[in-house]
Amino acid sequence: MKEQKITYIDTETTGLNADKNQILTIGYLFENDGKVLDEGTLRIKQMPHARVHPKALDTHGISLEAHNEIAKPEKDILTKFNKIIRDHNFSDSVISGHNVSFDREFINKAYDRRDMEWLLKGNDVADTYKIAGDLKSKQKLDAPSLSLENLAKKYNFDTDFHSALADAKATRHVHKELKEMKNE
Repeated sequence: MKEQKITYIDTETTGLNADKNQILTIGYLFENDGKVLDEGTLRIKQMPHARVHPKALDTHGISLEAHNEIAKPEKDILTKFNKIIRDHNFSDSVISGHNVSFDREFINKAYDRRDMEWLLKGNDVADTYKIAGDLKSKQKLDAPSLSLENLAKKYNFDTDFHSALADAKATRHVHKELKEMKNE
């Protein structure tokens, strides 16, 4: 039986437009056959001229000055992310996230901006937001909202939301619950 490799991702960004805004942090979690192999947060340093929406920093509880003190340049982080993926042999993994098209768009734009190729760019996707919407439309899921926070609470997973790694962990928990519902 083929092993099931999943890379859970989440990003925190300086705004909602991938053409104008950038990634602050990438949270990732590698799972192989249900076991967590690695997890982490990658912080991208913001340039002084970067477009940063004030609400984005409030939402994520991030001080740009404190962030930049521990963050690394974008190209270094993107190179490191590919290295981590390669080192774990996860370049063929499924990508999972909550509304993961948002995260993928930001990550793809960052790699494109640096004329680099993201190792997960064309991989299959398991979007927990879409899975939840499908289950709700089939009346298998009773939830007033399909937000990650609401679904995580529904499935008794409490975390500090709006941190990229915390959201990736919550996505993993929700994904497991939704897969069970889907298979019923």
